[in-house]
Amino acid sequence: MRENSVDEQQVIAQAEVEFVLKEMEGHATNVHYFGGVQFQQYGLHHVEIYLGDELRLRFPLPVVRVRPPQTAT
Repeated sequence: MRENSVDEQQVIAQAEVEFVLKEMEGHATNVHYFGGVQFQQYGLHHVEIYLGDELRLRFPLPVVRVRPPQTAT
């Protein structure tokens, strides 16, 4: 799994896990937690899922600025 930057030129984080399907109808669920990842740009990043060298799934990950609530004075 890879997390890509807004400009698609840099891989921000990457993780790999080996697994085996015991039968053709089998399945596997893998969960990755990327602790400490810091996004240097706001905008639309992408997460990519590979099976071997083949891209199987790609989904958007919007990184937005969250402003603290204003206090009444």
